[in-house]
Amino acid sequence: MDSPTNKMVRICVLAVLGVVLNLIEPPMPAPVPGIKLGLANLMSVIGLYSLGTYSAIWITILRTITVNLFLGFDLRGFLSLGGGVVSALIMEAVYYFYKRETGIVAVSMLGGLMHNFTQWLMVLILLQQPYLVVYLPFLLLSGGVAGVFVGTTGVYTLRRLGGFISGKDTQP
Repeated sequence: MDSPTNKMVRICVLAVLGVVLNLIEPPMPAPVPGIKLGLANLMSVIGLYSLGTYSAIWITILRTITVNLFLGFDLRGFLSLGGGVVSALIMEAVYYFYKRETGIVAVSMLGGLMHNFTQWLMVLILLQQPYLVVYLPFLLLSGGVAGVFVGTTGVYTLRRLGGFISGKDTQP
C-alpha cells in the first residue's frame, strides 16, 4: 500500500519535472503569439494516470506557482494558473467519471482545449475587447493539437515508466 507521504513525494517530483520542462520550453514560432506545446502538462497527465485523482490538480498548482516564483507573477502567470487549474479539474472529472470510456489522449486533448479556452476567456473578461473572438479558433486548434501530442507522449511514457512512477514497480 502506498502511503500518503510517498504519494505526495511522487506528486512533488512530477511537479519539479514540470517546472523544468516549463522553463526550458520556448514559445513555438507561430503567426499567433503565445502558443506553446505545453510539455509541462505532460507531468499532470502522467500524475493523473499513474497516481490517481487529485494528482493532476496538485501537480499543476505546485508547478505553476513555482514557475511564477522564478519568472515573476504577472498576467502571464495569472493566466497560466487559471488555465492550468481549470484544465486539470476537467481532466480529473473526465478521468473520474469516464475512465473506461476515454483514454489518455482524449483526456489530454480536452485539457489542452480547456486550458486555452480558459485563458482566452480570462483575457476577454479583463480586456473587454470583442475582437479577441478572432483569436479563439487558433487557440482551440493549438490546444487540441498540443493536447494530442502531450497525451500520446504520456501513453508512451506510462508504458515505459508507469509502474516506477506509481510505486507499483520496485525495480528501477
